[in-house]
This record gives sequence, C-alpha cells and structure tokens, in this order.
Amino acid sequence: MFFIKKMGLTATAVFFFFSCAAPEITGKTYAFIYGISDYSDYADSVGLSAASLQACQFDAQSFADALSAACGDSVEINLRIASNSTLIPSSDERPTKSRMLADFQEIASALSTEDRFVFYFAGHGVSVRASEVDDTDFGEYGETAVSFSDREYLCLSVENPEEATEQKDVFLSDKELRDALAEVPCERKFVFLDCCHSGGMISSYPDINASIQNGFSNSKMHLAMQTYFNGRSTTEVQAHKNTWILAAAGETGLSYESSSINHGFFTYAVLLAFAEGDRNGDGFISWSELCAYAASACALILNEIDDISGSRKASGDMLVTCGSGAEEILFVSVTPSIESVL
Repeated sequence: MFFIKKMGLTATAVFFFFSCAAPEITGKTYAFIYGISDYSDYADSVGLSAASLQACQFDAQSFADALSAACGDSVEINLRIASNSTLIPSSDERPTKSRMLADFQEIASALSTEDRFVFYFAGHGVSVRASEVDDTDFGEYGETAVSFSDREYLCLSVENPEEATEQKDVFLSDKELRDALAEVPCERKFVFLDCCHSGGMISSYPDINASIQNGFSNSKMHLAMQTYFNGRSTTEVQAHKNTWILAAAGETGLSYESSSINHGFFTYAVLLAFAEGDRNGDGFISWSELCAYAASACALILNEIDDISGSRKASGDMLVTCGSGAEEILFVSVTPSIESVL
C-alpha cells in the first residue's frame, strides 16, 4: 500500500456552511461490472499480441465491493469475471459479447428514468481496422468497410475457448457500446473503461478523442464537447445524454497495471477517490470530485512507477466526457473502508 502513503493527496478541508438542503442520492443503482484477465486460450485466434492480464479480475471484484460498500442496499450488482487466478474465480456466466449485449437489453426494459446505471469494464482494448473485424461494417460517417480505417473495441470473453473464434464474436465496438447505452432509459449513467484505447470508445469521430493530460481543464476537451453536441448523429447524442464517462487512456493511449498492487493504475486511482475524493466535506463524492481526485492520483502513481522503472510511460491520461447533466452530480457516498477492498 506504499502508494497511499507516498501520494499524500488528502488535503486539509475547509468547511463552509450554507442554509440549504443536505445532498442525497436517490433511486436504485444497477451496475454491470466486467473484468477479463483470461485471454490465453483464444488470444492468437483474434489477433491479441498480449494474452492474459493479471489485474483485471481484481479490478472488477474490488470495484464491485467498493460500490456495494458505498451504496449499501440501494445497489444491485451484476459481476461477470473471466479469471486466471484461484483467488478470484470466474463467474458462472462468462463476460462474453453476446452475454453483455443481452445484459443491456434486459436492464433497458427494467430500469426507470429515476434509477442509476453503472457500467465498468477492465480488460483488453484494441484499435483495429474495422473491415478486418467485420466486412459488413460500413462505419458511421459514410465510409465504406474498405476505406474506414480504425474503430475501437472492448475485447470480451468466450464460452468455449476450444472452438474457432472470430474477432466480431469477441470484439465489442465503440458503436455497439453507444447503441447499448442509448437504450438504457435512466437519466444518470456512469461508465468506467479501464483498457487501452478506451478514449476512442466514447466516439470514433476524431474531434472527441482529444487526450487530456493532468485533469480536464484543457480547452481542447471543451471545444470537442461543443463540436460533438452540435451535429452528431441522434444515436451518438442519445448515448451520451445523461451519461458520464471516465476512461483510462486516449484513443491511441495505453492503460497500465501493476502486480505490486494487483490493480490497474486507473482503477486503483478511482477506488482511492471513493474514500478520499470528498473535497467539500459533504459526505459524498460528486462526479467532478471523483474525476479530479482520480486524475491526480493516477498521474502520481504513474510518476512513481516511472521513477522506479526508469522508463517513461507513453500515456496514462484520463479522459472524461459529460452528457447533458451537471458535473456536480453525486456519484457515491464517501467510503472510508476502501482499504479493505484494495
């Protein structure tokens, strides 16, 4: 746990009291949490240069535990893990592409607008030529399958690794994710993507994939948001309406994990924010507090690793896009027992 001691992120709180109602989180929270570490049996058949991951199984379990601790009885968690560890067993139903899409269809019919939805993914992310994955994919902006260059994908699990596997059966595209999110009717949707190229999952349109370093004040993101919400397709805008997304890397960036903490750096930073991100002392972690704390923590963790390894990591920026709601929307209550799940 040396990162917690060395980061020193907890600042002295200054409290201001106003005559206003205490904040509260209303509605039921439903969460889909997917963690995939085991790609070993089918990595070659789908073209993954790196096979298994170590931390994703722990990331998913810890995120589920933290969300449960923060929300108590008001949260219902669907946790699907493909594990290569005896410490974290695989779930009965593996996080396959067909299972994930079925999960989204089921929850879309069950949720109301007052509920909250959380989607978390830890695993491989890739950026590849769309026509290599599916020759019927004609892009989103009038391209052909031949001319359309790259699309970002989440790499999911398989039911039977011994059977021949095609990329389109395993890779979930940025468009497929947005289409699924667009069907979820609630007004507060939170998305966490801990994988390489995860910023590209927000949109394949170039101006939305700006990589933001050291937080979210860079004017490029504000410009990208303004451009994005003026003239994008109905499905894209609907997918991001009332949706708050936090990703571990830019469109061309990489996400990192560490065996010393058994977590990806991004997820580790987000989990720390559950406990230490409450800047205004109201007992809750708002989305802007979560993002600000996690961005700072992730940067410090990466710097720590750089100092140890002597080699500079290529990225580690965190990327956020906010839908039609305010950034001050409450996410979870403060979770002081977070160390027990790390």
